[in-house]
Amino acid sequence: MHVVSTIGLLALLLAPTSANVLRHDSDAGRSSDRRICLAPPDKPVEATAVHEPRDTRHLAGIKLTRFGYPAGDDVTLVLDEPARQKAGAISVRVLDPGGGKVLASPRLDPGASEQKLWRIPPATTGLHTVRLDLPGGITRDLPFNVWTGIPKAGACAHRGDRAVAPENTLPAIRSAVAKGAHQIEVDVQTSKDGHLVIMHDPTVDRTTNGKGNVADLTFEHLRALDAGSWKGPRFKGAKIPTFREVIETVPPRILLNCHLKRAPGVAAKATRLILEMHRLDQCFLACNADQAKEARAVCPSIKICNMTKQRGPESDYPDRTIAMKAAFIQIIGWSDSMPAVVDKLHKHGVTVNYFGTNEADMMRRLIDSGVNYPLTDNLDLLLRVLAEYGVKPANAEE
Repeated sequence: MHVVSTIGLLALLLAPTSANVLRHDSDAGRSSDRRICLAPPDKPVEATAVHEPRDTRHLAGIKLTRFGYPAGDDVTLVLDEPARQKAGAISVRVLDPGGGKVLASPRLDPGASEQKLWRIPPATTGLHTVRLDLPGGITRDLPFNVWTGIPKAGACAHRGDRAVAPENTLPAIRSAVAKGAHQIEVDVQTSKDGHLVIMHDPTVDRTTNGKGNVADLTFEHLRALDAGSWKGPRFKGAKIPTFREVIETVPPRILLNCHLKRAPGVAAKATRLILEMHRLDQCFLACNADQAKEARAVCPSIKICNMTKQRGPESDYPDRTIAMKAAFIQIIGWSDSMPAVVDKLHKHGVTVNYFGTNEADMMRRLIDSGVNYPLTDNLDLLLRVLAEYGVKPANAEE
């Protein structure tokens, strides 16, 4: 591929790579019995990344209407005015998942801003590509998914249903369970005397009536605090929950995303509790590489979400996640390469979380791209968007 020249026939601009995100700080789990801890099987790791150089991949003037289409729909391009002026010079091919077969070679109409390229035949599935050959030898690939049936996607309630209840408390967890979240994320750290408690911030100042670092306060002190009144009077007296209480509250069918904070021994302690409660299928540890090593020393088959140097899809973060044999990834940030990156991660057995969004359009974009679990603070909205795709709440069959 050639670098775009300053005299190119098209205006080539970097598309925005940021998406609406929350404040930063596989299928849903099924009922599990006692499990023997076995090391995860080896998986091949590809040395090459799927992303292309920024300067040739982001063409702001030409976009697909979606990043995923159901079979029977029309794959459609949208062109802005500068792109339409040069449409006659652009060659378009729709390629099959292997990239070796041309499924359609439509000609672009300079007079139309929205242009249908290909009617997807029934029973078609997989990652496809629209390839644009531009003047000057520039090639631009636009990946998109095709599916039949219901996407393998679900809602992750970030710190529980924190829009309606105090975050990281049992009322927020119970609300997320009742509404049918498919995954619930909580933050795990330790008290001064080594108890596993649920709290996002390093201090209790923001979400309780107390002050001080979590790590400097005893469990008795932490449990005496009011962790609910800040959200409203009806939550007065809500306690900082223990990790055990959260696991007991969340049914095994709902995945539990256990975000480990930086605390000595937290990974080993969390792993031992998950083993004790027979929740290896349900719980995974969102943690850094050192914590993953600590947890795997206790149980080699504990599921890990790689949180070391989280980045977007076009970074080395996906390849590093594959290399460490993590079961989950939690991508931050958007690029149009998302469908191709997610497809590669899925082929290596990695379930894809995304942090995070509260906007319906971004939720649809993520689901179209194959992301399994967007994290959200607006659980009600994400469940409504998933319903558009036929995805039922986790409690729908109860």
